[in-house]
Amino acid sequence: MTMTTDDYEDASSAVGDFLRHSQTMCVTAAQLSVVTDIYDFLNGDEQRWEQRYGRGWSGDLRKACKRLCENVIRDEGWPSKIERKWRALCRNWSPPSRMNK
Repeated sequence: MTMTTDDYEDASSAVGDFLRHSQTMCVTAAQLSVVTDIYDFLNGDEQRWEQRYGRGWSGDLRKACKRLCENVIRDEGWPSKIERKWRALCRNWSPPSRMNK
């Protein structure tokens, strides 16, 4: 069985905590991808959101989480963060060894 955010009782708290942490700790493209996935979740179907309100979510919390996502996504430092990570990966990369025929 695959769990979704809706299956997690403390999702609203966990998402908010993660996004607050991401303001300073989100430095890789993979981490940015998680934030954009959360942003898509927060902008999802309004009918489903009506069900989420009352399970820890509120309109204000949802708006606050959207703003946190936007802060991370719009960070002008992303090109340099990704470039630094890419350079580090390239420095540590070595081609696979070739087998002798």
